Amino acid sequence: MITLDNSTWLITIFSLIGGQLVIQKKKSGYAIWILMNFLWMAFFLYKGIYSSSALFLVYFAQSCYGYFKWHKNKTLPQPEKYNKVSLSV
Repeated sequence: MITLDNSTWLITIFSLIGGQLVIQKKKSGYAIWILMNFLWMAFFLYKGIYSSSALFLVYFAQSCYGYFKWHKNKTLPQPEKYNKVSLSV
């Protein structure tokens, strides 16, 4: 049976999945983080741990920002495979 206290394992697992998706440059990772950060914030508020709740409020805001500002950066110049500058001696 899932209780409030052992549901933290599910939130942790999904938070890690969200992080992995962000590393793989998938926007869905931010969506997962938004939900998980909100759940952590609510959990800590319920437990009366206000400093951690405030921290997850900041994380929630950052994940919302990341979701709306996210894009795959395809416009960066790619480094050349070989340097064409030759050294003359």
